[in-house]
Amino acid sequence: MPTVTIATKAFVSLADSAAEVLGYEDLPVVVVGHPVTALPREAVHAMAEAALPEVVQGLSQSASATASTAGPRSPEVH
Repeated sequence: MPTVTIATKAFVSLADSAAEVLGYEDLPVVVVGHPVTALPREAVHAMAEAALPEVVQGLSQSASATASTAGPRSPEVH
């Protein structure tokens, strides 16, 4: 199943490390600004909307990679 991880800048290395340990070195990761917890809802929505093209690209690459290879992951999206 295609998947994309969304991580803030502060957690990219953690996302990459976890993916590697779990055997998903090519997991697509979309990076957004940090922090998000104190942002108003509208700002978070704008951030999500800005990240959407990368999320779609990562999901599309995941679907293509899964259909054409035996590996569990697709190229990273940063």
